[in-house]
Amino acid sequence: MFWAFLQIIDLIYFQRVGIFLLFFSFIWAYFLVKLAFARKYKPYTAPYHSTVSIVVPTYRENKEMLEKAMASMKMNLDQISEIIYAVDYRDRDSLAVVQSHMEEFGGKLSGFIVEQKGKRAAVAQGLERASGLIAIVMDSDTIMVDKNTVGELIKPFADPRVGGVVGNQRILIDDRKKIQKRIGDWIESMRSKLSYPAMSSQGTVGCLAGRCIAFRRSTVIPHLGEFLNEKFLGVRCETGDDRYITNVLLKSDYKTVYQSTSKVLTASPDSWTGFFKQQIRWLRSSRRETIMNAKWMVKKSFILPFVYFSDIIIPFFLAAVITASVFGLDPTPAAASLHLDVIELIAMGLSGALLSIGLKQLPHLKSSKGETVLLPLYALMIGLILPVLMFYALITMREQKWLTR
Repeated sequence: MFWAFLQIIDLIYFQRVGIFLLFFSFIWAYFLVKLAFARKYKPYTAPYHSTVSIVVPTYRENKEMLEKAMASMKMNLDQISEIIYAVDYRDRDSLAVVQSHMEEFGGKLSGFIVEQKGKRAAVAQGLERASGLIAIVMDSDTIMVDKNTVGELIKPFADPRVGGVVGNQRILIDDRKKIQKRIGDWIESMRSKLSYPAMSSQGTVGCLAGRCIAFRRSTVIPHLGEFLNEKFLGVRCETGDDRYITNVLLKSDYKTVYQSTSKVLTASPDSWTGFFKQQIRWLRSSRRETIMNAKWMVKKSFILPFVYFSDIIIPFFLAAVITASVFGLDPTPAAASLHLDVIELIAMGLSGALLSIGLKQLPHLKSSKGETVLLPLYALMIGLILPVLMFYALITMREQKWLTR
């Protein structure tokens, strides 16, 4: 904010538009537009009843986590028609865990081996075996928070125009010393308080994040062949299964929405290396799917292309700002008039950046005041590290490695 203020002075007195001021204005416009749309959001409240099939693609899941996830589904059993575990052929131990709990679920729990590797194959075969009108695809490390998770998640389907729903997804923080988990939860918190509500208010949530999503099964079933054989630059796509399903729904003119009252917790990597690999995987698939689907995305509500195209533009914009600063291409006469040394300028610049980022994090900090101590690290993460990862993900988005399993 400090540099932006100085460049505003330059604009007024010298009629000079600074590169940093343009970047600062764009970032704040991006935030304020999402905030304005998010304020229009309201969760669905009318009850809805239907047959519900849960499909859980499973590969090398920790036994304790697998059992926690099953126990959480048991709380919701009265709202579930069937639970199908699609277990990778390289992970027969997980199938044994599922089979050991079958009696507890009164015939609603089953599992089978998927002979073809990859999450997409597991999802596709699980959906083919399912019978419910509503399908919920849930990761094997996702935990339903309470006994109303499923009931709340399917409420939006009372509107026949709704094709898919994503709930309130947060990170399971089982060890507060694992700072990367708290940072990951912060990112999810801002998504649930800003991005999801903003896009949902227009019925165009761009990615129903696959940790726990619900959709009309009949809409996706005809596209399973394409789902399994989607290619990008000649390489078969393995990641981005959730984004593909979301795209099918949006292209079929269904709404995709957010239901804040349906809450789940999901496991996250225990190391920073795992955290960054996970972010790279998500960023690659996001950018790939945006580029592949840009033609029809621009015809949807303004907020959908605005959010996803901005995510691609931001790291390039930041790179231009850094390059201009390093090579002295963005002089600020107002700063020179203060006669501050380099250390003082940097200190004031960093303080201003922290204040600017902190103000945009108020939706999260209002409900998680204890996380304020992590603001400098979070600012570093979203202000520098994630944009670098975004750029790297863009130039390597042809890669399909899962990275974290």
